[in-house]
Amino acid sequence: MITQPELCTCYVPLKDLRRYESSEKEYPSVNEGKFYLGRHGSDWIIQRHILREQAVAIAGASLENSIDRIQPDDLRRAVAGLLNEWWSPMMENPAFIKDDEYQVYAVLTMCRAHFTLEHGTIASKPASARWACETLDKSWAELIEQSLNWKHGEQINKLNEVLNFIRYTVDTANNRVQ
Repeated sequence: MITQPELCTCYVPLKDLRRYESSEKEYPSVNEGKFYLGRHGSDWIIQRHILREQAVAIAGASLENSIDRIQPDDLRRAVAGLLNEWWSPMMENPAFIKDDEYQVYAVLTMCRAHFTLEHGTIASKPASARWACETLDKSWAELIEQSLNWKHGEQINKLNEVLNFIRYTVDTANNRVQ
């Protein structure tokens, strides 16, 4: 069983974790309280990297030897794929992003994408956001800081700025990963 609180819980046989292979296989999954059978997209390259490098074994062996090392350029391509598959369509239909919590999630996720594109590895969203404030164009700093310091229940109400940041991130990824 693989669990990521912000994404989903997915039940994957250990033998299928070794490397990402695009296939028609479906795995039992739970997301937002719903059970379904789902295929793994290119985002599983990212999930496997996190599991291999950052997971903590509660019982049994570490996953490090059960999952092949993910190469930096594979992570960059996976991030670009996820940006194009999931986030680009939201610019045309931003229904999800109208929620304050999702705006914050989007900004922090974009920071993490920029970090991965630059460094070829995954960092936490807070660490990526702090890095982005120092590294990206200063015009994004206020939005990133506000998202980084956001508390549940507060209003952020920055839909246009968030959409622009998503667009900037997608463009950056597409220019970098070809």
